[in-house]
Amino acid sequence: MPDGSQIGRPSKVIYQCSEENAGDTIKPRFDSCGADCTKIGFINEEVHDGLTLDDERIGRMIAEFRPRLVVLDPIQAYLGTQSDLTMITKARKLMRRLASWATVNKCAIVLISHLNKSDGKKDIYRSFGSIDVVAAARSVLMVERDPEDWDLRIVRQVKNNLAPAGDDLMFSLTKEEGFKWVENNTVKKRLLQRPDLPKNKHELAAILIKEALAEGDVESLKIKSIMKQYGIGDKTMQETKEKLGVSSFRKMRKWYWHMENQNTEDLNGDGSDE
Repeated sequence: MPDGSQIGRPSKVIYQCSEENAGDTIKPRFDSCGADCTKIGFINEEVHDGLTLDDERIGRMIAEFRPRLVVLDPIQAYLGTQSDLTMITKARKLMRRLASWATVNKCAIVLISHLNKSDGKKDIYRSFGSIDVVAAARSVLMVERDPEDWDLRIVRQVKNNLAPAGDDLMFSLTKEEGFKWVENNTVKKRLLQRPDLPKNKHELAAILIKEALAEGDVESLKIKSIMKQYGIGDKTMQETKEKLGVSSFRKMRKWYWHMENQNTEDLNGDGSDE
């Protein structure tokens, strides 16, 4: 696990992946990690065509194989005419069926989704399909590359129904070492490199936004990336944006930030440091 603790006894897993071949890609990856492939099951999609997310064959395999974990990767590949995640009623029905399989068979189901291309949206709205898919999930994690180190990935929890959202995790993925958890000291390192920056999150956000917009309009996703690099969340970013009088506009299907002037010195209105 990321904190160094060991997972318990080996358990069965169903890993259903439509984007890679089981024989020449997926199994060699498991072998290189030392996996016991007798505990990994999947439905052969080269034999069984037309497998969908709500397919009873998946439910039967869960009941027969008795896995502790089921991974469907990606959910977009398993959509049929009756499993359209963009329609609210169908999305809710589909998620209820998956939840019932998980409950009856005492297993966890992980759905992997590609992100949509909507710029400027909050992370929780960037998954594919209806928001009801996200609403039904107990936890939602988003994985993205570190903008300054292409070998690093950041795991960010954008939703957690059972506890407060966890801290960001980081792992490296390299040809030499493969997968490896790494200490997430990126925010600390970047703050140490800029000792002039304030500790107050709103003041820090204001400085970073002003710097980013100093030479003109900037794509909103770039602003968001800068905020994440310094550990500033969406709520603080949006509050600071409003106090600075920053506006948004859309151009060529992308959202940009614009600021008329940068003369705002007191974000709190009374000089206090909240």
